Amino acid sequence: MTKIPYLFPLAASNVLTELSGISTQELLSMLAPIIILQLGIAIYCLFLIWTKGVSSLNRWIWSAFVLFVNLLGPIAFLLFGRKRWQDDDKY
Repeated sequence: MTKIPYLFPLAASNVLTELSGISTQELLSMLAPIIILQLGIAIYCLFLIWTKGVSSLNRWIWSAFVLFVNLLGPIAFLLFGRKRWQDDDKY
């Protein structure tokens, strides 16, 4: 029986050595779309939480979840936590 080598440390070290040659400005320009998406969806979800309300839990818990669980928190809120209102059926 052959052993399958554990390649994760090798892959992680390769990524780190490739990233070590990138300047901070280049790194920020690569991450800018993700940062903008994260901030935009979090602001939108917080607006919905405090203006339209929530269907489960309470506003403070959903706000903390949206702010501190990156990108998955807002998506979970949009799928499970937002209060449905009457104009949802139009779309």
